[in-house]
Amino acid sequence: MGGVLRVLAGIGFEYPFVLAGLFLFVVPVVLWFFSSRRVKALARFFEVYGVLSKRKRLFVVNAVLLFLVILSASVPFLVYREKKNVSFDEAQLLSGKKVLVVFLIDVSKSMNYPLGTSTRIEVVKRVIKETITALGKNASVMITVFSGNVHQVFFGESDKAFVVVDEIVAGEKYTAIGDALSYALSVAKASDMPTAVILVSDGRNNYGSDPVTVAKMYKYSGIPLLILAVGERGILPKIAEAADGKIYDVNEFTSFSLEDLVGELSRRARYMALKARGEAYIEEKVRDYSLFYLVSLIVLALFIYTCLNEW
Repeated sequence: MGGVLRVLAGIGFEYPFVLAGLFLFVVPVVLWFFSSRRVKALARFFEVYGVLSKRKRLFVVNAVLLFLVILSASVPFLVYREKKNVSFDEAQLLSGKKVLVVFLIDVSKSMNYPLGTSTRIEVVKRVIKETITALGKNASVMITVFSGNVHQVFFGESDKAFVVVDEIVAGEKYTAIGDALSYALSVAKASDMPTAVILVSDGRNNYGSDPVTVAKMYKYSGIPLLILAVGERGILPKIAEAADGKIYDVNEFTSFSLEDLVGELSRRARYMALKARGEAYIEEKVRDYSLFYLVSLIVLALFIYTCLNEW
């Protein structure tokens, strides 16, 4: 766990019903001291120069002692609100926070090339669906496909994206990775939610704006970029380096063993999105019983004082 910021949120009592005894004590005493018949008696309560006699000092001490005994019996505690920074290894603690994950999916012709016993695009669709499942209900998803052009085909809750993913087909001309990255960057900057971008491609860029130049804008903007290199890498390592992002390989081996890849990808997407917005932390309320110990210590001191002065 990272650093901890603690802020006082209030005071509580383990046994609040005991406080009823406190009110039963306070109210009669207040009425007794401030009734019209007792004003003069209150004035005479103090000795010359404002010094109390021993008997009257003991009366006050015993009154305070009774007050504190009842207060101590209720077991008071301070309530602090703690904000704890979360590391990537503890990313599961952030699963309740809302994030947006933008998938950029290459649908050019080369994505129909074989990969294992399937094709690149079919393996990609499987990875995306499993990643969406791993992200959970607190993630919103944007599905964007690109070739020579960029098209958003879905935006909404993660559990409603599967049908759209199943309908994705590859076979278009050209691959404009830079244009797709530029589109997703605009979405991330405008989003109210912490956002991560996942680029899925074989890296065969041959159209549109320079993807490395656009990738540098991710680094400057603090937008996290994750890359799935499908079958081959092409220009993708340069993009990852420029964006200060992370690249994952989907090849013949991972196409049959995707569990670790999907788990890592979903956790990192959520964590990096929240970290970029300064929200990679959890808040919880904690109890501090130092107030109870302090009151108990004062009660003990007053009790000893009373005993010594009554002997």
